Amino acid sequence: MKEITTRTAAISIDANEIVLVRMTEGIHLDYEDALDNFLVVRQFSKSKQLLKLIDSRADWTIDDKAKRYMEGKSMRNTTKARAFVVRSQTKKLLLNFYYTLNAPNAPSQVFTDYDEAYAWLLSFKSK
Repeated sequence: MKEITTRTAAISIDANEIVLVRMTEGIHLDYEDALDNFLVVRQFSKSKQLLKLIDSRADWTIDDKAKRYMEGKSMRNTTKARAFVVRSQTKKLLLNFYYTLNAPNAPSQVFTDYDEAYAWLLSFKSK
């Protein structure tokens, strides 16, 4: 499995062609970091849409400009579906509610269990 580490995340792609993004503990993700992470993911994509598993169990923050960039058009071209793994049930409920109100550009789901998130993404592999 090939892995590239940026200032804010360890990003890899596995044998099922699922991109794994593991956020780094204690970081603040700004626009430049978001762009850097996007470029790494795009390098893995080879111009096709990917399944993405974002492991957000670390404590980290994101600024508004980075959030807008990550929700923008550039991500639509590289994302088939995305799963987020968080630590708490409360955060899971809040993020799922957010995605209900702000329809993401690709199917997105929040989980507290890594294996459930991975299995959910695999269901999109043949689609």
